[in-house]
This record gives sequence, structure tokens and C-alpha cells, in this order.
Amino acid sequence: MAKFELLGFLHAGGSIKSKKKVELQTKKPELASLFFELLSEIGKPEIKKNTKIIVSLKDKKLNDFFEDFGISLPLNKNNLPIKILDSSKKRISFLRGFFEGKSSISVKKKIIKISGKKEQLEQIKKLLELEEVDARIYKNKKYFSLYIEGKMKCFVFRNKIGFLSKEKNKKLEKILSAI
Repeated sequence: MAKFELLGFLHAGGSIKSKKKVELQTKKPELASLFFELLSEIGKPEIKKNTKIIVSLKDKKLNDFFEDFGISLPLNKNNLPIKILDSSKKRISFLRGFFEGKSSISVKKKIIKISGKKEQLEQIKKLLELEEVDARIYKNKKYFSLYIEGKMKCFVFRNKIGFLSKEKNKKLEKILSAI
């Protein structure tokens, strides 16, 4: 299901430069490593380091990757590929990649949060509901945020979806182990 994790990751935080090139810029080595590993399923990605770590893949097979999903480029990140996420395994893999690339975790407030355009968040909320994970969307001035609030809801998220990275899984465990 790594290809669905990659698809979720690309919708959340990756940058599609052309039909033949994708890229992720991050300061987090673990995130770069995860993205590199997912891209390795398609071709031979490269890593460059300066103030940020840039992981990129330039390969003709990239267009085939998207065509296998019935997705044409350029990728519209606000319209998630709901139709192809037709099984629990596919949805979970996609959500795991998406939350890895887009979410933040607050240990104090016991929440998992992603921000973005309302349409995209509503689609994520529907996917979460199909996996029995309860979430709410709030408006904050110009922005919208999706929250998975409270220890029990975060517990369900961990058991159903979770994260790819050790760092985010560790933060999630802090929420769940707090009294």
C-alpha cells in the first residue's frame, strides 16, 4: 500500500514540478528519508542538502504512476482521489501519508490538526469517518482546520491510521499516555 501512502503524502506536502518530477523540501531528516523510501518504489530519487533537505524524483515512470490511479497532472491537491480510495486499506494508507505530510500534534491540548482549504478538509473528514475516526472542522479567520481532539479520538486515530514517522508516533503516544 506504499503507493497510496505516497499519493497521500503528495497531496499533503509534496510538490509536483512536472509530469516527470516531484519534490519535497523539509528540514526533518526522517521525513526526507520516508519520502525517499516511498519514491524508491517508482524510480531512483535524489537527495540534496542545503538549508533544507530536498528529495526529488525525475523519471518518466512518474506520469505512469499517476495514470495508474486515473489521475492527470497537474495534480489538484484540493480534489482528493476519493473514487480510487475504495477500500479500507487504501484509505488508511492514503490518510497515513496525508497526515504525515500535513498534520501537527499538540501534546498539551491532545489534538491532531491539519489546516487547509475547506473542501479538502471536508474530503479528509469523510475519509476519516469511513474509518470511524471522529474529526471536526473549525474556521479560524481566513483558514480552516480539521481537529481530532481528545485522548479517545486520538487513540482511535492511532489504532486505525497512525503515522509513518517515529517522531509523530512518539508525540501521539505522549497524548495517549498522559493522565
